[in-house]
Amino acid sequence: MDFYEDTKSTDLSQIKINAVALNSNEEQIIKEVGEPDFVEEVEDPESTYYIYGDDKKFYDLDFKLVDGKIKRFFVTNNKFDIELGNIIGKSKKDIIKLLGDNYYELSDSGSDVIGYFDKSNKKI
Repeated sequence: MDFYEDTKSTDLSQIKINAVALNSNEEQIIKEVGEPDFVEEVEDPESTYYIYGDDKKFYDLDFKLVDGKIKRFFVTNNKFDIELGNIIGKSKKDIIKLLGDNYYELSDSGSDVIGYFDKSNKKI
């Protein structure tokens, strides 16, 4: 992720999905969101992905867990309650207004993505 160094940090500690915050553990995910539809284990870097949706490649939500704690999430639709409000489908301008100018952009699985890093809390 070459853009990691170039992207300034944004405080993401208040973002929650179905009452699950970054750094929550596996039990909290299952309690609030339910059992994942798919679980993917990755060896390098060692991590586990809890994936929700009908298709493992084109999913609705995934949580990346490292040492049993959420370090990243990726949400693609409005099926889940996002504490900051209904941000999926909002314009880029609206997202930037809500979360700030310290973002990166990429294309993932045919979708344009705006992403933020919370470097002080080691969250992406």
